[in-house]
Amino acid sequence: MTFWASWCGPCRQELPVLAGLQAQVARDKLAIFAINWGEDWDKFHEIKRKLSNVDLTLLSDSDRTLGKQFDVDSIPHMLIIGKDGRIAALHVGYRANAIPVLVKEINALLADDAANGAPLSSFSVPVK
Repeated sequence: MTFWASWCGPCRQELPVLAGLQAQVARDKLAIFAINWGEDWDKFHEIKRKLSNVDLTLLSDSDRTLGKQFDVDSIPHMLIIGKDGRIAALHVGYRANAIPVLVKEINALLADDAANGAPLSSFSVPVK
């Protein structure tokens, strides 16, 4: 789950990377929620139309209520949540060189699922 806004340059860099991750892993194994943080409903719908080809679940948090529950005070703000509902990792900000760490964290969660009987689907993302 990542919190982002259209005016945030690092967020705009992060979204295509997350879409690439989602494209590699089935949604029953990895579901990425991109939550637009603090922009009004009309702006969110305009952005959502422009991003219609992006394979992410786009949601709105126009009043920042959801963000407050996760202590979001700057963006991008990404939480990796395991199937058990617990926060497994937190990333604030975006750096391309952090992508391998993100991939490693997600693969570790997928491996945990495999140990519990779920099939393993590890993936990688080329760093640009």
